Amino acid sequence: MRVIVAGLLFAVALPETVHAQTTPVAPTPPIPPVSGQTTEAAAPIDLRLPFAFSDDKRDRTEQLFKRRRSGGGIWVVGGGLALIRILASAASSSASAGGTAISVLVGGIPVGIGIGKLTRFSSAREEAVLAEYSRTDQLPYYVEKRIN
Repeated sequence: MRVIVAGLLFAVALPETVHAQTTPVAPTPPIPPVSGQTTEAAAPIDLRLPFAFSDDKRDRTEQLFKRRRSGGGIWVVGGGLALIRILASAASSSASAGGTAISVLVGGIPVGIGIGKLTRFSSAREEAVLAEYSRTDQLPYYVEKRIN
């Protein structure tokens, strides 16, 4: 108990007694130019490469479709395994038909979510979206809201 009280008093008193170091730092003197050098600033160097990189929206769209396809596969596999487990346990026990139907429905929901993701973010749809983006510089709303 004494340790807790001492710790609390120390913690309460600490912010009032601690001060930041305020030692002033001397400014560095300017470096004089070497003979033959001018004091003019050099022209900025263009660091862009001669070939064009794909723009940021295109990269984010490709990454979005890839992630959603991966997630869809995980939902399908995970939901499928859960569904198999539910069906196996229902077959081995004397469960009622209503309870089995609800269990199959609950197990089938993740599979449905995964199939929806795999359909909506398929490779064919990705190619169509990117082709449309190349032509019009516009992305569909469902893609635009997810990459921003």
